[in-house]
Amino acid sequence: TDLILLGHSIDSFRGGLAGATALQDRLTRHAAICPVLVPSLALKAAVEKLASPGCRVSVLSPYLKPGGDQACDFMESAGFKVIRRKDFSCKTALDIAAVTEDESRAAIRELDGDDVDAIVQCGTNLPFQRVAAEAEFFLKKPVLSINTASYWAALRHLGIDDKVYGFGTLLERF
Repeated sequence: TDLILLGHSIDSFRGGLAGATALQDRLTRHAAICPVLVPSLALKAAVEKLASPGCRVSVLSPYLKPGGDQACDFMESAGFKVIRRKDFSCKTALDIAAVTEDESRAAIRELDGDDVDAIVQCGTNLPFQRVAAEAEFFLKKPVLSINTASYWAALRHLGIDDKVYGFGTLLERF
C-alpha cells in the first residue's frame, strides 16, 4: 500500500478540524493513486492516543502570531482545551530550522504545568523530536513533535507496527 505524507503543517491547521479534513480529502482525490495524510490530523490522533480526547494542551509553534492562532484554533476545534501557548515568531523556514534545542527546552518549561495534560509542537521544520522525547521522560506526560506524530500515523496507516525507540512513548508503545 502506498501513502503520501504531507511534510508541511501550517496549511493543515487552516480552517480548524473541518479545514484539515477537507484538505486531506482534497489532496487524496488529487493524488488519485493513494491516500494523503496531513500533519494536523496525525497530531490530533497522537494526542488522543497518549492523553485523551478533550484533554488540556499547551501548544508550541515556530510561527508568527497568526500561524500560532491557526494552530491553536485547530486544536480547540479538534476538541482540546489550549491552556498555554508559545510562538517562536520565526520569520522564515530557515529561522524555524535554526531554533536550538535549548530554546525548545526553555519553551517546554514555560508551557508545562499541573493544569496541562500534554504539550504539542507544530511546525514540521522545527527540530523538536529528540527534545520532545527527553521532556516526556522527565515530565511524565506526553510531549509530542508533529513530525513524530506524522511518522507514527503513516507507519500505522500502512500496517507497520514496528516500535521505534528514542522518539517518545508514541512510537515506542503504540
